[in-house]
Amino acid sequence: MNIDIDNGMAPQTSSSPNQLTVHQGLLYFVANDGVHGKELWRYDVNTAVASMVYDFNDGKNSSDIKNLISFDDRLCFTATDTENIKFKLWC
Repeated sequence: MNIDIDNGMAPQTSSSPNQLTVHQGLLYFVANDGVHGKELWRYDVNTAVASMVYDFNDGKNSSDIKNLISFDDRLCFTATDTENIKFKLWC
C-alpha cells in the first residue's frame, strides 16, 4: 500500500513522511501536504484514511515536529506553534 498525502502542490515529489510512531492503534507521522508545511498526521489502517491532526504553525510554515513518543495514553512531541516558541512540548 502506498499512501501519499502530497496533493501535487508541494515542490517535492513526495510528502516525505517521517517520525513514524504507532499510538493507540493509529500510525502518526510528520509530512508535508504542499499546503500546510510539515505537520502531524495520523493514518488509520482500518479505514485507510490519513488526516492531519492539527496545523500547529498556520499556513505553509512547518511546525518542526520532532521527538514523537507514545507514552501511556498520550502522544508527546516537540513543535513550533504560531507564536514560534521553539521546542514547545505537546502531549
